[in-house]
Formats: sequence, structure tokens, C-alpha cells
Amino acid sequence: MVNKSYLYSILRHVKNPNRWSFCKKPSGIALAQLLPEFFLRKSAEKSDNGNLVLSSATGFKGVYFFSTARMGLFWLLKNRGIGVGDKVVLQAFNCAVVPDAVIKTGATPVFVDIQSASLAPSLELIKESISDLNVKALVVQNSFGFLNNHDVTAIRKHRPDILLILDSSLSFTLDSGIWEEYREFDGVMLSFDISKPVSIISGGAMLVPEELKSDRDSYFSVPSLNKLVEKYLMNRLRVIYILGDHDGILSLVTYLLAGVRKVFFSSKSIGFVEGAIPPLEWSSQYSYPSKMPDRFVSMLGNKLSMWKEEEAVKRSFAKFVIKLLRSRGSLDLLPMKYVENSDRWVPLRIPLLVDKKRLFITTWGNDYQHDQWWFSEPIISCYEMEEFGYKTSDCRGAENIGKKIVNFPVPCSHRDLGGYKLGFERFIDRIKNV
Repeated sequence: MVNKSYLYSILRHVKNPNRWSFCKKPSGIALAQLLPEFFLRKSAEKSDNGNLVLSSATGFKGVYFFSTARMGLFWLLKNRGIGVGDKVVLQAFNCAVVPDAVIKTGATPVFVDIQSASLAPSLELIKESISDLNVKALVVQNSFGFLNNHDVTAIRKHRPDILLILDSSLSFTLDSGIWEEYREFDGVMLSFDISKPVSIISGGAMLVPEELKSDRDSYFSVPSLNKLVEKYLMNRLRVIYILGDHDGILSLVTYLLAGVRKVFFSSKSIGFVEGAIPPLEWSSQYSYPSKMPDRFVSMLGNKLSMWKEEEAVKRSFAKFVIKLLRSRGSLDLLPMKYVENSDRWVPLRIPLLVDKKRLFITTWGNDYQHDQWWFSEPIISCYEMEEFGYKTSDCRGAENIGKKIVNFPVPCSHRDLGGYKLGFERFIDRIKNV
């Protein structure tokens, strides 16, 4: 069943696209800057670049690219023999694509609750959730750019046989010390979608500490999207235009340019209206799973080579946010773990817990977007949560946090820092005055 409130929030955003005056560079512009590289680059040119850069940056020897991050999760679970009759534990406060990947293996997702101080489950709750021997895998999560120091040793001691995966789709760093910790996981999932820290329009990766023959053999059997890449890009642009953090006119121009490319370079054109808001299964038309196109892998290498500067900007903004909230006596708006461990925070967004959230959104007006108060529910989706095995009251902590959380965007360049700082001050003033 369709989640009507979620679809309403999407339509509200389409009617009133982002007008945040301090945002110097809407993602429509960023996307337009990516297109010439995408269209002009030969498909195989430097296709290993992203692989090499990512492997070098993280220390993971096994790097496997997929057309979406969820496909990487599906592939690793299947590769480890997880399927019908098995359970996979996920944290609540999540995107529906994660349980969707679990369901596609035939396994059952089980949700564990989170705490407001960390937006993550406690070790005690994790241990309790994986005590069932039918649980074969645990997926823990890094949210909002916070790089959690998950107690892998304690989890392994409790269940040595469990497949342990880190979903770091919402967080990224080039800090080698952090990645040294994360090599204790059996896999780390990354996403390169338009809303993620390192964005190349779409795509994802699953990293494993060591490249195993069984991994490589099963990966080579996965079909590539190279022949369908124009159609693939068009679908992603359609999603960006409907859901994205963008300037409406620029995104529309970008969308039409891609359409021209499709019309002139393919025997089949693609519709612009049909499927504009795609069902959860839209990517399965390319087979599930499928590999990320070579052009995207090459683009990833270029983006990663520029990440060091962007990470420095994000860290600088996080320090400003904490300092400002401390000076205003409002540190309680932030998850306390983010404050106490700020050196582990490369913010994707600034999550704030606001008691009068609905009233604040109303007073802030049309400038505030639907996707900047996520996760408003334990499982965010255009479908009802029950379709992913979640029942109301399963995770009361996540449900209560969803009623409070609002997000503030983060700058990507030094040029934008000043405007975002002023915007955040306005944002906090409005919250305090509600």
C-alpha cells in the first residue's frame, strides 16, 4: 500500500522547490557539471580509476561496484548463502531500500531500535537482537555523516558466526584510522546517489577486506549496465527532478539535455512522464543485481580525488555548528554522541531534535523540503512500513525521534561556508522562537 503522507510531501516539494537563499550551488548545477564528463568520456576510459582510488583510500582489497548500493547488499548476502528461513537484523530509522534488498534474498528483515543520543542502537539491544540463531547477518549504520565506533569485538564475541555489515551510505571519510577500524567488518556498503556524501548521480559499492575468489567469480556473473547507460541515467535524472535537492529550472534543463542525447544516440527514445515517480522495483528492469556503468566508476575516481577538500569544509562546518549551539545553550538539539565525538563527524546533514517539529516546518514555510526532515519514520518509503516487515510500535525510540528530527544542509566548498553559517543561525533562531 502506498504511503500517502510521504507522496504528499513529495508533491509539496515539486510545487515549491528549494529556495534556500544561502545555497550558492544547487545540485542542479552540480549535476550539470557532471554531464559533459559523462557524455564525452569513452565508456572504458580509465574505468579502473574509481576502483583503485577507493581501494587505496579505504585499504579494502575487494571493491565491487553496483548500479545501486542495495544491490551490493543483496549480492553479499546471497554470496554468503543467506536466504529463505534466515533473518537479517537492521536498525530502524532507515531507508526502505535496505530491507528491500534483504527481502529479495528471501530472508526476513528484523528491526532493532535506536537511541536519541547516538541515532544508533545500543550494544545491549544489538546483542539481544542477534541472540536468535536464525539471525545470520547484522547491518549496522552510519547516519548523517557520523562515523560510529561500532563495538565489533563485543558483537563478534556474542555471535562469532554472524555476517557483520556496515551501511555507510550516509557517511564517508578519507581518514585511514577510521577505515582501519572498519576492516573488522565483513563488508561495508557505500552509495553514490545524488543525496550521498560522494555523489556521481547514482551507483554504489560493497567493500570487503580481502578479495576472495568466490566473491570475484560471483561478481563477474553480474551483468553490466554499459549498454543501457543512457536509459539508466535518464531514470536517475527523472528521480532527481521529482525528489532531489535541486533548483527546478536547472534540473529540468539537465533532464531535457539527457533526453536529447537519448533521442539522437539511440534507436529507442524514453518517455518523460510515464513512471516519473518510480516504484521501488524500478531498477529491476536492468536485472537485480547489476554492475555500475564504467563511466560512473571513472567519474567516481575523479570525485574521490577532490574529496579531501570537501571533507575539510564539512568538518569545519560541524565545528561551527557545535560552537554556535553551545553559545546559544542549545546543544541538546544535537545527538550527544555527535558532540562528544565530533572528530568522527563529517556531516552529510545536521540532524536536530526539535520538540515542536510540525509547527517549526509550518512556520519555516515553503523553503523547507520534505527530504530534510528524514527520517520521519523508522522506515522511510513511498510504501507503508508493513510491506517491509515493520509493525507500528516495534521500535518506539525511532518512532519518537522521527517526530522530532529536522535536517540542515551542509556546504561542499569554502566558497559556500559563509552563506551556510548565516543560514544556520537563522535556522536556529526560528527553532528557538517556535
